[in-house]
Amino acid sequence: MSDQGGTSAPEVDQGQTETVVKPMTQGPMTKGLMARLFVVPAIIVSVLLAVSVIVVLFGASSLTATRSIDELLDVLESGSGQRQYAAVLLPAEKEYWQAAQELSSRLAKSEGGRSPIDIEATAARLISIVNRYAPGRDHSNAGTNAQHFLMLSLARLGSASGVEPLVGFLNDPDRRTRRVALQALAEMRSIPAARRALSEVLRCLDDPESEVRLVACVAVASLADRGNAVAIRAVADKLESDREMQWNAAMTLARLGSADGKLILMNLLDRAFWNGIKVSYDADGASVSRPFTAVEVSRNLVAAVDAASQIDDAELTALIEELRSDESHAVRDAASSALDRAALEEKASGEA
Repeated sequence: MSDQGGTSAPEVDQGQTETVVKPMTQGPMTKGLMARLFVVPAIIVSVLLAVSVIVVLFGASSLTATRSIDELLDVLESGSGQRQYAAVLLPAEKEYWQAAQELSSRLAKSEGGRSPIDIEATAARLISIVNRYAPGRDHSNAGTNAQHFLMLSLARLGSASGVEPLVGFLNDPDRRTRRVALQALAEMRSIPAARRALSEVLRCLDDPESEVRLVACVAVASLADRGNAVAIRAVADKLESDREMQWNAAMTLARLGSADGKLILMNLLDRAFWNGIKVSYDADGASVSRPFTAVEVSRNLVAAVDAASQIDDAELTALIEELRSDESHAVRDAASSALDRAALEEKASGEA
């Protein structure tokens, strides 16, 4: 195994360091998407992970479970979706928002779990609906915004025609729309047109808003080919950024096959490191400063193992080996699985 160095990680005063999470409006991010994309999920789960707030806020859906994708699109085409969420919505507005959420959920299902649809015709209809939204529309009061559900729906269709409008939203004045556009493009990692949009995604690593920069890091990990020198250089430049960006940059680099963030990864593979950090954020108008929970620490360690195991490095492998004895069953399983995969790959390489 190679033993490569990397950018120095800053020293951490265990028990004193705080990571500050800026408050933001929750967007339409599902738990599954968070698990697949965010390299350190627990860091921003409290502010990015949405629950089914439309049902909570608006009550049970008036849409029947048997409505087809075409019927949901009919509802969306008949409304404008331009009104922000308020305490009271007219029935048509309520139905519009629920249709947007339902469409996003329906399209997230595998092909086997939904009725066959004409992908390109559906994409054309969705693009027309999404293009109604004016750039820079303020989403600050929208708990779960219809436009953002529609953007994710467009991504989940898997049509290359959806890439261009989503790339256009990367320039939207509203930071939440830029963030959701990145999330949507990251979901399209199997679409060549989305991967060709990598240069536009890399620009977002310098976005003025921290939440956008973090999701851009994740999108790069999703869209860039392993070993992509341009992407590696762009992400490596962020190893001296704020702490959350350092962590995500180091893990993204590992997924790209680079050990530039090795020293940061070594911290992330240490339970004591996570136990010594506090997470700070605003919740319901109150400031919260607390340690990571045991569940969050274990989830971060699992994410770190998954990333670090993608680098052929003796020191990182030794740290993963130590986690085979971790107190968390999930961490022990992740470490064992990673090491078993590495052993199988090494055996296959030797037999080739």
